[in-house]
Amino acid sequence: MTGKQVLILGGGVGGLVASNSVKKGLGGKGEVTLIERKMTFQFPPSYPWLMLGMRKPEQTEKSLSPLGRKGIKVVNDEVLSIDVSGKAVKSRNGEYPFDYLVIALGADYAPDSIPGFRENAHHIYSLESAIRFRDAIEKFPGGTIAMGVSRTPFKCPAAPYEAALLVEHHFREKGLGAKVKVRFFTPEGLPLPSAGPEIGNGVAELMKTRGIDAKFKVKLTEVRPNEALFEVGSTIPFDLLFAVPPHKCPQPVVDAGLTDQSGWVPVDPLTMKTQRSERVRNRGRHIGADTFRIRAIPPKGGSVRTSAGRSGFTQHRGRNQRQRSTEGL
Repeated sequence: MTGKQVLILGGGVGGLVASNSVKKGLGGKGEVTLIERKMTFQFPPSYPWLMLGMRKPEQTEKSLSPLGRKGIKVVNDEVLSIDVSGKAVKSRNGEYPFDYLVIALGADYAPDSIPGFRENAHHIYSLESAIRFRDAIEKFPGGTIAMGVSRTPFKCPAAPYEAALLVEHHFREKGLGAKVKVRFFTPEGLPLPSAGPEIGNGVAELMKTRGIDAKFKVKLTEVRPNEALFEVGSTIPFDLLFAVPPHKCPQPVVDAGLTDQSGWVPVDPLTMKTQRSERVRNRGRHIGADTFRIRAIPPKGGSVRTSAGRSGFTQHRGRNQRQRSTEGL
């Protein structure tokens, strides 16, 4: 890629790893530009700790400006459209040509697709939402906390289970275990289905031993004040609700024609190349849900994104691309 323009969309874990890996691989023979609408890099794997006061907000984010010292141009802007054939990205403030494009925008959220979700449910899928849930937990006097998954697919398959176990442990350690009941729901048949039945059954048993009543194969359809309604006709009353919000592919990616009938982007799992273009690669949580089959205990989502962020560019460092691309999965 001598003298080429590499454009990276998104400054999350995948985008940062990709920008650093590409810049190092180019060895100064090309330019790397990263576009991110936020001023900081935020680390969502820390949000479950933030929600319990084990982390402060400032401990979960850092400025993106140090990337400039590595020769990576950082643009604080919002992506509006992607022209794959024209090899250009339009943002709110300009237009950026590219020779190679890395899409690491992650997933967007669609809370309004479930009536009452925005008004009555908490989640930790953004820094601001994690802070609000932390404040709600701090003030919670006792009662039923309903926690679960509204739709699949979603980021980090372990996150909602981790959150439920942490919340139960938090109140038990405070001596409020008898006053707080945690109930769980998910459309999944078992926890962490991508990890296989052995892991799934183990997590389900752990939740049972902690007194967490779990309902599987239930799809959230509506949230009313103090009541969650499901497709099968059942309900869960609650005093506090945490739910993974519905996820969707970012609209610029959809409009670019990169998605398939699933609503997500199909990619080569070894190189992360999209099916539409050899020069467009995907990182993060807008790739197809069936791209990966994790065969061990899944790490934090950031670990998967880190490996994905490195894949596909290693040939510029003289390493075997197909072998390296599967490392860590």
